[in-house]
Amino acid sequence: MRTIIISAFPGMGKSYSVEHLPQYKMIDFDSPVSPWIKTNEGRIPNPSFEQEYIEALNKLKSQGSY
Repeated sequence: MRTIIISAFPGMGKSYSVEHLPQYKMIDFDSPVSPWIKTNEGRIPNPSFEQEYIEALNKLKSQGSY
């Protein structure tokens, strides 16, 4: 089975689609990974964000979620 990932800015209809298109098996994925790390000096980019994000998506995929 094919998995499609839809990524879009807030307010573009991702959550709406999950709620109003039950004929499709979808989940609304809120990433547990932050693109930022808080330091004493402020926020800095998380250097491992991309890899951690992909790993979180792969966990969903391996659980059979779409």
